[in-house]
Amino acid sequence: MHAYCLMSNHLHLLVETSHIPIHQIFRILHTRYVIYFNRKYGLVGHISQGRYRASKIDISAYFISASRYIHRNPLEANLTSNPENYP
Repeated sequence: MHAYCLMSNHLHLLVETSHIPIHQIFRILHTRYVIYFNRKYGLVGHISQGRYRASKIDISAYFISASRYIHRNPLEANLTSNPENYP
């Protein structure tokens, strides 16, 4: 995992994989997190907005751009004035 950002209604992840298809990783990750979250807060159903989407990053400039987007997401959403302070 190179970068991540957990927002209130979605998640951004920048991960690298070579052996396991990315959709399998996200299916397992999402399923386990939803079970944990719903049990912790006594909820049922989906916790994310929208469907899972993925993009293959095969250009270093795109990798840097994607990482910057993820790190700045809380700033752009006006959730913090400094991305370093966002949990």
